[in-house]
Amino acid sequence: MIVYFSKHLNRSAYWKDIFFQAAGNSSAQVIGILGLPILTRLYTPHDFGLQNIFLQAVTFASGLSSLRYEQFITLPKDETDAKILLRLVFLLGFCICVLSTPLMWLNRGLISGWLGSKALAPYLIFVPFTS
Repeated sequence: MIVYFSKHLNRSAYWKDIFFQAAGNSSAQVIGILGLPILTRLYTPHDFGLQNIFLQAVTFASGLSSLRYEQFITLPKDETDAKILLRLVFLLGFCICVLSTPLMWLNRGLISGWLGSKALAPYLIFVPFTS
């Protein structure tokens, strides 16, 4: 079975890419699992909860900052059109990030209340840049 797979791997760039993607994903999972005992000694469950809420806010903000235009980068038939669209996504993300950072800072108490964690308020300024 391994010999069959290695022959396919050498002949096909597609299977080679699949193998590298799977190996990278698997190694990332293993690193996360191996690091978990150390992280649980350093941080409290409350800290993990704050991180989870922060990541949910970042995920929501990343969709808003690029207006989800990155989904359309693969659609243009011409490479120059795709590059123009990519620049548009970066420009939109940067402009929305610059505009939303002061708004996030000024309304951090209100937003942290909406998210259900007042302890998150000092970290909300990092949400636009992280997204």
